[in-house]
This record gives sequence, C-alpha cells and structure tokens, in this order.
Amino acid sequence: MPESDDPSSDPPPPKSATDPKSTDPKSAADPKSATDHKGIDQKLKSAKHKLEAVQIFDMLGMRSDKVDDPAVEVFGSIFISGFEAAQSKKLIQKEKIKVVVSLGDFSKDDTEKLGIDRHEVIHIQDDKSVDIVKHLDTGIKWIEEALKDKKKVLVHCEAGISRSVTLVTAYAMKNLFRGQPVDKPLEKIREKRLKAEPNSSFRAQLDLYEDMGLKFDSSNSTYKKFLIDIEVLCASFVYMLWRWEYSYDHGLIVTLAFTKQLAVLSKRTISEKIRRVRSQGSQKRMRRNI
Repeated sequence: MPESDDPSSDPPPPKSATDPKSTDPKSAADPKSATDHKGIDQKLKSAKHKLEAVQIFDMLGMRSDKVDDPAVEVFGSIFISGFEAAQSKKLIQKEKIKVVVSLGDFSKDDTEKLGIDRHEVIHIQDDKSVDIVKHLDTGIKWIEEALKDKKKVLVHCEAGISRSVTLVTAYAMKNLFRGQPVDKPLEKIREKRLKAEPNSSFRAQLDLYEDMGLKFDSSNSTYKKFLIDIEVLCASFVYMLWRWEYSYDHGLIVTLAFTKQLAVLSKRTISEKIRRVRSQGSQKRMRRNI
C-alpha cells in the first residue's frame, strides 16, 4: 500500500539537544526545578570557595574575622597575645598597634601586610632549658622605643602565656614596679590575661634578672650556676634518650649522646635529632633485611 502524502501522518522530528525549547519532562512539569538546581549549585560553589578560603587562612595561621584569643592591653599601650591575634590585620588596625615583638620561631612579617611600622623577633622556644634572661634587655629596649615614639606595641608568642608574659613582666619590673617583688607585675598582667603563666624556668629567670639589677650580666655568679644547671638538665635528658634509643637500636647513637653540642641543644632540636636517628635506624634495618 503506498505511503500517505498527508504530512500529519509523519512522526514528529526529534528535538535537538541544543533546542532551547527542549526540556527534561521533570523540568517541564515543574518550571521551578531548573531554577532551584541552579541556585543550589551556586550555593555549593560559594560554600566551597568559603571553605577553601578558611583552609588557606588556617594554614597561614590567619583568620579574617573572628579571633578566638584577642590581644589584651595589660599596661598602657602594651598588648599581649598569641600568634593568631598577631596575624589579624583587622585586630591590629582596630587597636592601632604599630610595633609587634614576636618571641618564637617566627619570620619577620612584611610590615605593610599588617599595617605596622616595625616588627622584631626573638627566636626562642618555650622550654625550661632556654636562656631567656639574656634576651630581656633587647626586648625591653624595643618596647621602650615604641612607647617613646607614642606607638602601641604588641608582644606575642605562640599562645600568649609564657614567653611574651615573661618579657612584658621584665619590662614592668624595670619601668613600672621597680623595687617591688616580681609577683607584683605578674599579678597585674593576670588581672587582664588570666592564663598568663611563665614556665617555671622563665619565672626563676625573672628572679635572676632582678638579682642582676634588671640588666643582663653574663658574669653574674647565679647566672653561671644557672647555665650549669641547664647543661645538666639537657645532659640528663640526652642520657635518658640514649638509654631508650640504645634498647631501640643497639649502639646507634652512642657517639652522639654525650657531646657538648648535643647537651646544650633545645628540646625541639633534640627532637629533630631523634627523628633523624630513627630514620637512619629504619634504613639500617632495611638494608640488613635485604
């Protein structure tokens, strides 16, 4: 039978994928669906970007808005904080801080990045074997120079508990509470910053600084004894480390254990030595097993 010439009998042509009128049956049934999906996609992208931004700020030790542990003004124009607050440009600008003194393994920040005039660093660890007293004169001088120029100064360490508090206490002993017990300025700081607590060695070194006449003196007999005590402390630590490592891998670090260089290292540097020694021990055992 011949095919009909009636065009109405022909099947409709398939709609092109690029045809703007071509829609999914669900979308056709619900015109809001496509719009809703688009809105959700935008929100997801926005959330992802925000998450990435937060991760970047956290990685850099920075947060753009809220600072969980803000800087506290403990004496006129002198602030104490941890690392997080010291990296907050918003907080620094709000308090009109122009000088930052850092205590720890920090690099000097670009002053323009934080909107400050000066940034100084004292490279010390919060460790009982650390000789902080020899750095106090330098840190106090920076604070005094900032105040002389009528600039607010922020002193910070990692947590704003031990190193920064030790330096500000020493400044107060010399300039605000001269002749008074060490605990007096420390109590005043704690009134503003409850968790202020120099470690026991730093607290003892504040007494030592007072004994020196509030000026570092390397010839001070008490200071010399203190240095010996530090060496004994470090040597004892290294000996315990050696005993542990000796049983871990017989004789591996005997040649390192009692050298003077290792005896006066900070605990952090010793920890790096431990990791290196462990790595060498693992490689040594692997070679034996091959």
